[in-house]
Amino acid sequence: MDPDAVRAKLAVMPTDPGVYQLKDVKGKILYIGKAISLRNRVKSYFGSQRGFSIKTRALVHNVADFDVVVTDTEVEALVLESNLIKRYKPRYNVVFRDDKQYLYIKVTVQESYPRVLTTRVATRDGSRYFGPYTSARSVRHIIKLLNKLFPFRTCALDMDRVWERPCLKYDINLCNGPCIRVVGPADYQDVIQDTIAFLEGRHEAVLSKLEQQMKQDASDLRFEAAATNRDRINAVRKIMTEQKIVDPRRGDQDVLGLAVEGRETIGHVLTIRDGKMIGGHAYRLAATGQETKEELTGEFVREYYGRAMDVPKKILLPAEVPDKEVVISMLSTLRGGKVELQVPKRGVQKKLVSMADKNAQKALGLERAALLSSSRRLREALRQVGEGLHLERLPRRIECYDVSHNQGASTVGAMVVFEDGLAIKNKYRRFKIRNSSGNDDYASIREMINRRFKRAQIPRRIGPEGFDSDYAGVSNVRLDGFDPIVPLPDFSGQPECAISSWAVLPDLILIDGGKGQLSSAVDAMNDQGLEFLPIAAIAKREEQLFVPKDSKPIVFASNSSGLHLLQRIRDEAHRFAISFHTHLRTKSGRRSILDDIPGVGPKRKRSLIRHFGSVHKIREADVKDIAAVKGISLELANQIKSIIDG
Repeated sequence: MDPDAVRAKLAVMPTDPGVYQLKDVKGKILYIGKAISLRNRVKSYFGSQRGFSIKTRALVHNVADFDVVVTDTEVEALVLESNLIKRYKPRYNVVFRDDKQYLYIKVTVQESYPRVLTTRVATRDGSRYFGPYTSARSVRHIIKLLNKLFPFRTCALDMDRVWERPCLKYDINLCNGPCIRVVGPADYQDVIQDTIAFLEGRHEAVLSKLEQQMKQDASDLRFEAAATNRDRINAVRKIMTEQKIVDPRRGDQDVLGLAVEGRETIGHVLTIRDGKMIGGHAYRLAATGQETKEELTGEFVREYYGRAMDVPKKILLPAEVPDKEVVISMLSTLRGGKVELQVPKRGVQKKLVSMADKNAQKALGLERAALLSSSRRLREALRQVGEGLHLERLPRRIECYDVSHNQGASTVGAMVVFEDGLAIKNKYRRFKIRNSSGNDDYASIREMINRRFKRAQIPRRIGPEGFDSDYAGVSNVRLDGFDPIVPLPDFSGQPECAISSWAVLPDLILIDGGKGQLSSAVDAMNDQGLEFLPIAAIAKREEQLFVPKDSKPIVFASNSSGLHLLQRIRDEAHRFAISFHTHLRTKSGRRSILDDIPGVGPKRKRSLIRHFGSVHKIREADVKDIAAVKGISLELANQIKSIIDG
């Protein structure tokens, strides 16, 4: 857009609250936002970019035009913004990945004989809605369970007329027969109210009512009805015992968590009612990967509660949301009462947010694993990795390296091996870093790579077609003409018994880190004469890949199965490195001066500690007392006393 045209348009912009739409040169909406003052907010995009996030700078670079819609209040602007984002799904807004995947349980309470069903569209038609749910299977399970507890109708019959005979569900006690008027509207409404109470998490109220009904049935000698209610009571109690009790005093609240890996984002909602956790669901968010945690939290709150039919009094968040008071006003309007947003810093509520974050992280890992579940998908992922990194051959064996330390102490390295996209755990290797001082990751990477490849078998290349056939390693599957549909031949890089596992070379070396770590690894590879091996580094924050002799990063599509595979390999290396570091740190914490005494092994150490209770008590004992311990000679007792006294 011409600068003069921008200034002219900004000059006549209203100062009212409203919604603005930023567009590119083709008129496509890039971003939709709200503002208290449209003029001030839109004007800020065309001034100095100091303090802008990476995401906002990229957005402004592509903006060519803008439109605005004026509203009466900022809350109205927030609601309009949410609706427009759902409709247009702009590139730079955070949105739910797929609206169609979310289901609701619908109870048609406006009818004389309400029915319970599932729907993907929640409208203001007088019905009660529960959700959204991400899994159709879980919704079917909930309705099936509810129908066993409460005999409501699920059919679509016209209830204004009386039918001649009931369906099979009446005969198997899954419906109490409103179609043939076995039950009147008032009694049927009791069943529906119990169903709604159960969906709201008010299980104690349902249980109390069932118990009273069972006693009444028994006193009226209606033993069959009493037995039916007894079975329902047992089912409700079983559900209640399976639920996690958080704190009955805290009432109703939702707990939101987030997991972010580059451009992949999962939001998770834990639902707590009457102090009990009654459910949890994960939601996929489409993001740019450049948002702050506060921005993601705010967008997730807006997206989720724009669809949710139930807004609790308190919502626990992993981070503060921008425009907090406006968001609270919107939520309070939806709830019909005051809503509190809280970011807990300690205690039980902080643990709940951590639990929601952990659930989101697990959901993100499961989603990646699901995308790579079949052999064909793995072959396609390997093809994408090879093409994305411009390799000659399919990267069938990938080795990934990571370093872990605690502020420079107990530095360790880890190597994980994936063959044809699958983890081969018996080929993982661990390294205690010997020569690195402090937290020098570059030196640690260099040492680890040198130690890994100093015993490698260096192949002799035979022209452009391949390597010496006696060599164990390097894929023989060329990328040009590779078809993921066709199964791969037996893996040629598997070392035979006569070949050391260290001799096998990978088809791709992956380093957890950025340009600095990559440079150190390349130096080590050159030292070993293996400069021909493909190598790349994956930077976690932006999920960008770096290769030697190229200053620009390689960026895979966020939904690329190749990127998911590389992330999975990187995360596994990180996990393996941390587990080894934790093991060494724990082991170091259990060491004592007894470990340094010649002749005192684990068994004698145990005997001494059991006899005296502590090293301090051994120090206070005389030589004869030490020699009295089983397995300790007088000579060894003198040696122990001499060393332990210093």
